[in-house]
Amino acid sequence: MGKFAMTTQSRALVLPHRKAHMMSIVLNRPRAINSLNIEMIRTIRSVLDEVRNSQRYRYVLFYGTGDRGFCAGGDIKALAQSVQKESSLGADLILKEEYDLLLSIHHFPKPVIVLADGITMGAGLGLAAADLVVAVRVEPKVVLKCLIISGNYIAGFRFARQLYLRSIFSSHTN
Repeated sequence: MGKFAMTTQSRALVLPHRKAHMMSIVLNRPRAINSLNIEMIRTIRSVLDEVRNSQRYRYVLFYGTGDRGFCAGGDIKALAQSVQKESSLGADLILKEEYDLLLSIHHFPKPVIVLADGITMGAGLGLAAADLVVAVRVEPKVVLKCLIISGNYIAGFRFARQLYLRSIFSSHTN
């Protein structure tokens, strides 16, 4: 398991964890390196709307399950199937919703933190248009692109581990 991996028996593709002042959004599709499909995009959007409209939450924390990466981007297989079945209109809708989500994260009114452990590309980099990205096991080129896209701060594993452990321990006290 990766440094931020969780053991879960849930089949939900996005796991929101509501804590005292933090909302964790966990991407839970490790076999596909947490590639975003339309269901995940809509769920994340709904959870972010909840955070935006609540005084309870001070910030959002994103991370992914599995040991290969945070998010490998959009679900290319789903896009290809959509084009084959419905014409390009289905793919256009998926891409529009994905881009709208990524833009909303970039402009989100509360701090967004991303723990990017491993592969982070495509829409994963879009998710990382956050206020703080903790990059662990990331290729230097990817970190550079991440910095260029959003001017994020990059921290090492020690800080990432402390942040992650705090999020776990805070769930036991709240």
